[in-house]
Formats: sequence, structure tokens, C-alpha cells
Amino acid sequence: YHDQARTYLDSILTVQQPDGLICVNFGATDTGAMLWVMGEHYRLTNDAEWLKRNARKMTAMCNWIIEHRKESMKHIHGKRAMVHGLVRWRPYCDFELAAFDYFCNGYLCMGMKAASQVFAEIGLTDESARLGREAGAFHKDILTSMDAAIISHDGMKMLPLMPDTQFLLKETGYTANGYYGLLASCLLETGIPAF
Repeated sequence: YHDQARTYLDSILTVQQPDGLICVNFGATDTGAMLWVMGEHYRLTNDAEWLKRNARKMTAMCNWIIEHRKESMKHIHGKRAMVHGLVRWRPYCDFELAAFDYFCNGYLCMGMKAASQVFAEIGLTDESARLGREAGAFHKDILTSMDAAIISHDGMKMLPLMPDTQFLLKETGYTANGYYGLLASCLLETGIPAF
């Protein structure tokens, strides 16, 4: 159903904000997921004309990610913050406050990597290289943050999905229930930490 998929993707792109963000209801994760899905659509169809027509919109999404990563790159008291390089935004529709979280950042990183890869295939080599470097740096920042965020609770090591507040773990009594379990499985889809 490639024609239907293209229609749906083109429809979603009409709600893209001027700064590149796609966030209708769910959260900033939409931007990363959209980049990834557009890359997958190209891989399934080899429709270079469609991808070239939408490359500017994909670049705008990636630039939104890059700019919002910069906001967390300030050093505190000469030290690198645990959330260095992460995007702080509303991660999903049932959590309406801005937060640093690995779920959203994983999708943003995966989406930028996908854009880099498919841009190379349609001859946008300079943009592909730039986005590849940015995605690689993003991935490294996520892994560094994850290493710093690991906690021990009742003798068990845990990774909070919201590293600076540990909100989802606290909400579930330090179990994998509720949104922690739901979002952890989605994070694994992004390939992070493996990538």
C-alpha cells in the first residue's frame, strides 16, 4: 500500500511547524518517528523523487533537533550535565510537561540517522554527512547520559527513562510497570543503546 502510505505521510507533513517540529498531540517523539518512517518508506519504494521533494522538510526536522540539543549543552560548575545534548520537550501526550527522557531522544536520534542514510542514497552527500555526524554525536551523548543516570535500588541497577528526575521509576515504585515498561520497550526499537 505504498500509494496510501505516501498519502498519509504527505498529509502529516502539512502540520509541520515552520521551525521543523512535528507535534500534533503526541509529543516531540513525532518528529523522530516521522523522519524514521520517511526513511523506511523510501527504502521500501525507492521513490527518490518523493524523497527529494520532502528533503527540505526532513532537513528542517533535523535542524529542530540539532538546535534543541544545544540548549542542554551548557556546563554546570565546569562539569558536563547528565542531560548534556538531550532534547527537553514534552515526550508524549499523557505527560504534558517538558522533560529530558530517553524515549523521545532515542526516536529523535534514530530519525536523524535515518535521514542521513537515505540522503546519501539520493545524492545529498553533504547533508547526509552533516546529519550523520550530528546523529553520531547525539547517540554518544545519549549513551554518556545513560551511563551517568544508572541508579541502584534494592540491590538492582536500573536506568531511569527520565534521567534527571527518575519520574517514571518513582511513579511505578521502581518497577517496570506502567509507562516505564511501555516506553522502555519503545526505546529498544530505536536501537539505543546498541545503535
